[in-house]
Amino acid sequence: MGSLTRRMGGLSANLRTSTEDFYAVADLDTARHLGALMWILGTAIAALLLPITPPTDSRLGAWGWLVAVAAIAICIVIAARMLQRAGGVSPNELLASSYVAVAFVAVLVWLAGSNSPYEGIFLLSVLYTAAVHPPRRVLVYAIVLVAAVAAPLAYDGWDSTLAAETAGRLIIWVALGFVTMAFTAGVRAQRLALQRERHEATAQARSDPLTGLGNRRAFDAALAAAVERAGRTGESLCVIVADLDGFKEINDRWGHLLGDECLVCVAEILQRVLRSPDSCFRWGGDEFAILADTD
Repeated sequence: MGSLTRRMGGLSANLRTSTEDFYAVADLDTARHLGALMWILGTAIAALLLPITPPTDSRLGAWGWLVAVAAIAICIVIAARMLQRAGGVSPNELLASSYVAVAFVAVLVWLAGSNSPYEGIFLLSVLYTAAVHPPRRVLVYAIVLVAAVAAPLAYDGWDSTLAAETAGRLIIWVALGFVTMAFTAGVRAQRLALQRERHEATAQARSDPLTGLGNRRAFDAALAAAVERAGRTGESLCVIVADLDGFKEINDRWGHLLGDECLVCVAEILQRVLRSPDSCFRWGGDEFAILADTD
């Protein structure tokens, strides 16, 4: 029950997430490979069904073979492109491939007749689209899918039995798509939580807990980046390292709590007087370091 609640919570969060933020945490490379696998599987199923259910039921007659073979060839090209695209594909390209898949199956159904088994391939596209894209886009896709599945009722004429069978298939497919979307939403929610925890841990590892300034580790990283930038742009860079005079006497005479207050006060003053491009760090103990874009 707890797992189901988390997944439904993830789905609810996905409904409120913008498209850009949704894809920002998506593993598009895995989605690309999964899409290629779906295309290969769907194309293989269609090729195996062609001899069993010839694409000759439409007005094209025997010419339907040429259209079907051309459609399969296009599918092979799409699958190969998704596999070999070194730079990856965009979310819009992945979504476009889902619409092309719907068109591909709809053409096969039109060529072979409304009672052909090609409609089953629609399910591959439904599951893939529900797993990869945000709910808003899946909803638009679902509308197109319903139109494609119901198309035989328009060009072959109304048939109550066929209409009932079509409605039943659509209900099952939509339910499976919803389950897939809920599952991936839970996985995505867990991934977001892990990313937040990692970012928080990284920030804590680079922050001085007393003053809130960056620590020595943060300084080392910032210095390396600043040196690289200065070398590339030719701009000046200044590194200032200083400590507090008599700080040990403050600790010895007044105690470490007051010494800590002194460090916090100095950190606040440094942050207040620094220019916006410059940055300040607690080097360690009573030592502070400043990176400044100046000579």
